[in-house]
Amino acid sequence: MMKSERVAYIDIAKGFVLLLVIFGHTFRDSMREAYYWCDFSYLFLYKFHGSALFLLSGVSYAITAQKNKSLSLPLYLKKKVKSILLPWLSYSVLVYIIFCAVSKIPVLNGALGGKGIVSPIEYLRLMLYNQNPYSFHLWYLNTLFLLSAFTFLIDKFLEENKVRVIKLGLLIIIPGIAYAVARPWCLVIKGFFYQLPYFIIGTLIKRDTFENSCHKWITAGVLSAVLLAVHTVFEPSYDFSAVGDVAVFYIENILAVLVAFGIISASYAFSGRLSFVEKIGRNSMVYYLYHQPFCCAFLGALLYDKLGFPVMLVVVICMIVSIVVPYFISKIAKRTGLHKVLRYIGLPF
Repeated sequence: MMKSERVAYIDIAKGFVLLLVIFGHTFRDSMREAYYWCDFSYLFLYKFHGSALFLLSGVSYAITAQKNKSLSLPLYLKKKVKSILLPWLSYSVLVYIIFCAVSKIPVLNGALGGKGIVSPIEYLRLMLYNQNPYSFHLWYLNTLFLLSAFTFLIDKFLEENKVRVIKLGLLIIIPGIAYAVARPWCLVIKGFFYQLPYFIIGTLIKRDTFENSCHKWITAGVLSAVLLAVHTVFEPSYDFSAVGDVAVFYIENILAVLVAFGIISASYAFSGRLSFVEKIGRNSMVYYLYHQPFCCAFLGALLYDKLGFPVMLVVVICMIVSIVVPYFISKIAKRTGLHKVLRYIGLPF
């Protein structure tokens, strides 16, 4: 989600993964209960698309690492607060205000999913715990800030020859900690431990890894996706020892990484044909932030649960609206001067 140096196929990969994220967000619980393909799609995507997004964020971190290395810790944190936490805060407040207003309209109130309106204090608590009841997807921003700050600390204050060793060590031990220890913890800590390995891999991997062996990584990615799909269909109820459970968790993580590598490599191999997806990736914060909850969750509940639209039509409409609305928000903001207001409160455009 950086805007300095751009790598076209990395932006394409971001755009593609964002489309998968949006697709996963189109499914309501009622749709998953009624249609197996909705449930399968949702469960399958959640095995890798969030991890791929964090891995790509790690790649973006690496692209700007040399430039950021000259910054002091306070300046770097200030930069990340402005680019990540301020949008998180501003959008959280905006969503809360809109949902409070919507709750006063009887015909739309039911689209809130029966959650009702929590008090401002409770809403703040849920925000800080990464459990926003109206915009759960914002947990990504909090987690991204923590991962970026943690990785910057390592890169800034440790000797360069030790950084790689430490990061590789973290890749070995962190998934075990995440599975064996962090699962019951609050989502802020849990998200950090679960996603740190993917972010670190993104910072370590060299771009020529994909460029020189893209077809091999595409094949590995496709095979890994097939294995994850089979795992989704037969979703075993593990009855292994604790060590066995952790081993399976490591295997799932490896498969998710290989799928992400396959997506990046395919983005490189077919970059000339994917300019539309590249534009989404270049403006990833805009599309990620604004597609939820109104273009997917709210709209999907209204169309499917209230108006009885066919499930496939609901998915298609939500996908289209989730792409069109952020696009027009950006265009309108720039043409009307609204971008000055958005910039002031920290929202992307």
